[in-house]
Amino acid sequence: MEICPHPNCFHIGTFISKTHCKVDHQMEREDLFNIYGKPRRLADKNAFVMGKEARHARGALYKPI
Repeated sequence: MEICPHPNCFHIGTFISKTHCKVDHQMEREDLFNIYGKPRRLADKNAFVMGKEARHARGALYKPI
């Protein structure tokens, strides 16, 4: 997931589309990124759940038949 780099925009999506930049900011995506920088990535919510400790805990509970 990414956060739009525009200071007054709180759009979050899998990627920042050209359509979002055009409609919401009246700019091309490349121009927006050149002015405000690249979008910031959010951590995937499963990245924390599926950490090393969580995998071991899940593996301990899983009993194959």
